[in-house]
Amino acid sequence: MEILISPRFPAAKLESGSIDDRIDVYEDRLRGWFFGPARALLNVPGAGIAILQLCLGYFEGYWTYRSGEDSKKGRSKEFFRRAFSEIFSHLVIVDPPDLNLPHDIHETLANLHYEDGRCGLFHDGMLRGAIYVGSGSAPISATIEKNTGRVAGILINPEMFLAEIEFHSDQYMAKLRDPSSADLRNRFNTAWELKNPDATGVLHPKALAKN
Repeated sequence: MEILISPRFPAAKLESGSIDDRIDVYEDRLRGWFFGPARALLNVPGAGIAILQLCLGYFEGYWTYRSGEDSKKGRSKEFFRRAFSEIFSHLVIVDPPDLNLPHDIHETLANLHYEDGRCGLFHDGMLRGAIYVGSGSAPISATIEKNTGRVAGILINPEMFLAEIEFHSDQYMAKLRDPSSADLRNRFNTAWELKNPDATGVLHPKALAKN
């Protein structure tokens, strides 16, 4: 029985223990299980929420590999926020455009995407608060109350949101494959082995038989 551990690779791909083989599998999982299905949904009416849910699964996992640490012990929000801020801190349009933004606006947006976006979809099956999906002119458009500086609403364009995450992932993969990125590669490898104590990332056929 051949087990595929990603859309293109069988379990034997990881037998070498090579970091480059691990990077191949990680990228193939992202492209084949998340980005590909999300992109296929772009022309499906009403699929914006499903696309967003696939996209929001990227952040915490990415920061795990980026940092070489595990998000267990209550660090999910921290990891999500760090990844979100890295990708989207300069890709937010605010309304009104001439508003003097609060100094912590990007931190606030990261929190809202975690609490009302990620946790809403993963725990409730629905977005919480004032997050919506639609055809905005930017990946994220935020409406700010002039008097209070409070974020009154967030509009996410699913297609642009997905495109930015794919672009970020492509850049990360290119850096990981560069032998001169020793620290980044070491952190990735450390995270891989934290998440796969047997150093394989393979689900054994006997485990499958029990499920």
